[in-house]
Amino acid sequence: MNRDREYEARLIALIKNSFTAKEMRHELYVPLSIPYDEVTGDTRSDKATGLVQICGRNGRLPALVTLCQRTRPRMEWPLPPAAKKPELETKESDSFSLNDVPNLLWVLLGAIVIVIIWAGSVWLFNDEPTPLPTHTPTSTMTATATATIAPSNTSTPTTTATPSPPPTTAATATVTSIPTTTNTPTMTATPTATATPSPTPTRDPHQPPSSPALGDWWIRSTDEVRLWYVPADTFWMGSLLDTPNANKDEWPQHEVNLSAYWLDETEVTATQFAIFLNVTGNRREHGVEWINLDHSSSAVAEDEGVFFAKPGMDDKPVALVSWYGANAYCQWAGGQLPTEAQWEYAARGPQLSTYPWGSGSPTCNLAQFRVCPDGVQAVGSKSPAGNNWLGAMDMGGNIWEWTADWYGEYETAVSTNPTGPSIGSTRVLRGGSWGSESWMTRTAYRYYAIPTYRSVFHGFRCVVPYLLHGHDE
Repeated sequence: MNRDREYEARLIALIKNSFTAKEMRHELYVPLSIPYDEVTGDTRSDKATGLVQICGRNGRLPALVTLCQRTRPRMEWPLPPAAKKPELETKESDSFSLNDVPNLLWVLLGAIVIVIIWAGSVWLFNDEPTPLPTHTPTSTMTATATATIAPSNTSTPTTTATPSPPPTTAATATVTSIPTTTNTPTMTATPTATATPSPTPTRDPHQPPSSPALGDWWIRSTDEVRLWYVPADTFWMGSLLDTPNANKDEWPQHEVNLSAYWLDETEVTATQFAIFLNVTGNRREHGVEWINLDHSSSAVAEDEGVFFAKPGMDDKPVALVSWYGANAYCQWAGGQLPTEAQWEYAARGPQLSTYPWGSGSPTCNLAQFRVCPDGVQAVGSKSPAGNNWLGAMDMGGNIWEWTADWYGEYETAVSTNPTGPSIGSTRVLRGGSWGSESWMTRTAYRYYAIPTYRSVFHGFRCVVPYLLHGHDE
């Protein structure tokens, strides 16, 4: 019993350190058909503990470990105690015991089956047996033996038997059938080669699909973030003059051509940014550190050079990050900040939706904005109701997201993969936050700040250009 508890505690720790709470939901709870919301608690530790306990009660720990091995193959996942292979015995017994009886019975049964198969093959493929002679009693005292020789095309001679009758009985013994040995050809079935289907290779979730389509995704190894494929397209960026709540900087609406790219499913969390800082340190750029750890609302802390997410803040979007810190993280993760055009198209889609979730007015079930209680929320807390057309979460509300572009007026001409003005003093942010008015969560709304500004309302997500992985358009 103690061994089972020790094993479960070890498995809980591994899952907690390898998956975010949201990743557990998509990659473990859903495939195992375990209700995610019925597990008490919202933290990663709560979800890992509940998952292991449920699987332990239902005898599904082997299935859980197999799933963990597939989704995180580089981790060392221990097998459940009952699933471990027994160790080889170091001594062999030379004496017979009752434990050997089942083995002897199986050997005897196998011998009987072999005899039956052999006898059946003899009966099927050899000549019919010679019938016994027929004895017919008569009233005469003469014993006559008559032999009839049947013609045969074989080289085997035929034999006539003449029995000696008893003195008191007259009987005629007639051999009515001549035994003949005939070489009958045996039909041998020629084995037909059957093509064995090759097993379908399992796609590595940490590699992008070779020919992606809408709905495809992969998981970035650096920070274990899921990315959704955004196909190349042409769309109308900005707002019309008569669009409700539109600002002048959203004019004119203009045509933009975009190449394909991959979009982070969620905003970068405090846990992920802490991992980044443990690799790079909290560097200073343009006079400020990448993240303001001295602010009381910081979700990240540092102790003796080790950075970590504060308790209860691990799955919340990181804030108080400068544009330079956000840009450095995305480059470290293997991507970049989205351009303003990439962000807007990902948020509104080909249908040019007013909000990331569609045309419906914002509610606290769809987005986290000023009138919603409890401030900033864990990433994905409004999913799936607030998801965009791709499956990305929180593109409206919760936290403003830095983009790559300098803030400036829109171009009027058709443009391809625009990157905004070449110089400027402020950078563009998109999406609104938990402190914003509801109309600021519109997909075309633009906001800006100086790149060194670190606010409790500012965070980010990353993109990965399609061509970075060697694909051709």
